[in-house]
Amino acid sequence: MLLKITRFGAAFALLGVFAGAASAQFTITIPKIPKIKKTTQTTTTTTTTTDTPATVNTSTDSSARVPQASSGCEKSPAVDYHVGDIKKMQAEVEAYDPKEGGTMVHESNYNYVLYAVSKTAREKWLKDFGYTERGGPCDIISPALDSLAKAVDAKMASSAPSPALFKFRDAASEKVLMNYFKTPATIKVYKIGFDTAGWQTAKDDYGLPQYRYKDGNIYVRDTTDDQPYCHVYSARVKQDYAGAGTYSTEIYRTSAFDAMVGCPAGVK
Repeated sequence: MLLKITRFGAAFALLGVFAGAASAQFTITIPKIPKIKKTTQTTTTTTTTTDTPATVNTSTDSSARVPQASSGCEKSPAVDYHVGDIKKMQAEVEAYDPKEGGTMVHESNYNYVLYAVSKTAREKWLKDFGYTERGGPCDIISPALDSLAKAVDAKMASSAPSPALFKFRDAASEKVLMNYFKTPATIKVYKIGFDTAGWQTAKDDYGLPQYRYKDGNIYVRDTTDDQPYCHVYSARVKQDYAGAGTYSTEIYRTSAFDAMVGCPAGVK
């Protein structure tokens, strides 16, 4: 089971264990939501009450329980959108069976899973979003993220990347993969390798070769993380076609993504 974090600024998403090419991903683009625009509720009552956040169960699934703000809180369609999407992700996490593989949650423009498990990432997102209710009686995003974090932790406890991702080795290409890390001193590498033995050829519409490539993966723990999980960083390395059946000697790395996974047993 893999938790896909980013594709150089793209969305986060939770993924299942995969043994094929790391580049074969399906993207579902969720429209961006504007900053919070609050609309104050109008009330005619003169009685002052102090309500605590309530919990509403909209289905028989435990993941459907989403906290609601007290009746005196301001309404925000943007906040409701985020809570709804967090709720959907939790339902997908809880329903996911690691034995079946595949995608655990839909891809989103918002990194909800990281916001759920990383305090630093959560605080930055809520600040950028303009959310001022955190920790107060009107806060419904934080409890939803806390609930998602518990669901993710339950799945991560038994997760591990597929051995097929690291089956083949290539020292020169692995060196190119490792240049992804700007501060390698904080990176503990557990596995590195490729999912195919040799190069695959990419051709244009006329059947002429453009370049050859292979997909590599690095299973690591970053000691600077403020969340307890490991990563699989995946990238494609290429050699451009030089003509006459030959390829350039230069190997370079193109698009990459970071997938959150469980750490090896005993790693904290």
